[in-house]
Amino acid sequence: MKNKLNFKDRFRYLKLSTIKRLMPCGLMLPLLLLVGCVSLPNIEMKTPTDEIRITPGNNAIGVIVRTKTWTPSHQQDIIDADRSYAVSPSGTRYSLRFEKIEYVEKYQKRDPSPWFEREVYLNNPSKGNDVPWVKGNWELNLFFIEPASRPPIHAEFRLYTSWWFPLFERPF
Repeated sequence: MKNKLNFKDRFRYLKLSTIKRLMPCGLMLPLLLLVGCVSLPNIEMKTPTDEIRITPGNNAIGVIVRTKTWTPSHQQDIIDADRSYAVSPSGTRYSLRFEKIEYVEKYQKRDPSPWFEREVYLNNPSKGNDVPWVKGNWELNLFFIEPASRPPIHAEFRLYTSWWFPLFERPF
């Protein structure tokens, strides 16, 4: 005699076996949805952008500063790294380290502009190493070497991360 299950037992067995079969799909669905997600660093400027523009990067931020006067033979203003500093969201004051960007320098030689750009790294004065830029509200104070006829620049900005997901983008 065959072992027959009544309707109630069959339904219970079907429910359990279906759940067991779909469990990997249920675990994989969130992972598949997150595969295309990309975290993008963003900056929201709180001060006017007519003198300074800030772009996010991985370990550094790009600072683009406008010179006051410009002629083709004009020597661009140089930022004074000794006096310039940044204040973190926690209130810690960091010294800054500036690096030229090669491709920008080459482009400036071909097509001069009143804007110049540097990569800015946070420098921990006690340890002497670079510190990552963390999320939050920052203050950046840039001072210029004396021949520059310009006042210091004080900029406030918020560094944050947004998530981009291509499946939610419109195709047009």
